[in-house]
Amino acid sequence: MSVINLSRVDIFGNETGTINTANCYIVHEPGYYSIPLVYGNAIKNGKPNPEAYTNQKPRNHLFIDYVDYRKTPIQSPEIKTGIDGIEVLWKSDGIEVRDLSYNDHEIFFRLEWNRERKTGENAVIAIYDCNKLCHDVIWSWHIWYYEGDLSPIYFGDHPRKKTTKNYQFAVLPVNLGWNGETGTFYQWGRKDPFRGDIEKVSTDERSNPNLTDCIIQPDKMYQKLDYEGCANLWDAKCENIEDENNQNPNKSRRTIKTIYDPCPPGFKVPGCDVFRALGAKWYNQKGLCFKSSRSCCPDSDGIFFPSSGFRNRSSGDLTNVSSSGYYWSSASYASYGQTYAYNLYFSSGRVYPVSSNNRANGFSVRPILE
Repeated sequence: MSVINLSRVDIFGNETGTINTANCYIVHEPGYYSIPLVYGNAIKNGKPNPEAYTNQKPRNHLFIDYVDYRKTPIQSPEIKTGIDGIEVLWKSDGIEVRDLSYNDHEIFFRLEWNRERKTGENAVIAIYDCNKLCHDVIWSWHIWYYEGDLSPIYFGDHPRKKTTKNYQFAVLPVNLGWNGETGTFYQWGRKDPFRGDIEKVSTDERSNPNLTDCIIQPDKMYQKLDYEGCANLWDAKCENIEDENNQNPNKSRRTIKTIYDPCPPGFKVPGCDVFRALGAKWYNQKGLCFKSSRSCCPDSDGIFFPSSGFRNRSSGDLTNVSSSGYYWSSASYASYGQTYAYNLYFSSGRVYPVSSNNRANGFSVRPILE
């Protein structure tokens, strides 16, 4: 059986003819797959993508270097550290990930279904270093198996130019990691998902974890996260940050996906202006519906955001499921000692396109087209 390089196919499984890497890859059927040993989206359209892993700003509390698991600034796309192991860090019940192996350039695995599979299933594969004393995780990747339609939904009139179908944004029709009932959850600024199909995940009380801690322990949810106050983890550009901190992100601007972004190739975590552009909405117990040209909401045409709740940073528990929705943006929030970030929030008929919350809580992510 041939091996499919996931960096060479799009979200529908179609061959693209070029390499685009990411921290999340989507598969639609059982088979043999490979993933390049590359940091996140450090290769784009077949070429190095330095704006995703090189700090372009003066290093300060807002703009820090993009580092690897040893806290060394990343200088090139490829992961060149000696690898001494590979394993499935976690997986949902409906799939099996077998025959894991690696060489100097790629990792390989075989994906199988089982009878318990849902519309979507998730797994995280990690590689380890050759230090026998530490055996740290070097990097990890999210594998999202999904059977449904992932055709992006376009919305928002572009203020300056016309894009595909004359819209400003394009969003996936489901949350990242969607399995037909819930998606995966993310602490702000982190690339790795937490399961949405179990009630509780483990938490760590460490008072000041750094970026390397998050890379080395991708399955550990930290109760506190400030990353030294940095703002550029999910957006390398971070322009007009004063506007964002004053909750005035109405101006459309280009955000730049980084190597810590959790979305699949070609997609990224949305900026604040995306939630502002969603327009008219309604809410019921199932979730929030924004109007669009596509039918995907119960009894209405629109973009549906389910009331998925969130993972509590202190307990690791799922909270407010079926009553509230929390969706991260890529924008940080400068108040509260650099521990907050912006998000979409809705509950019981109340909708706040630009709310803010503690970065350590686990929220949903709805990817948008880059």
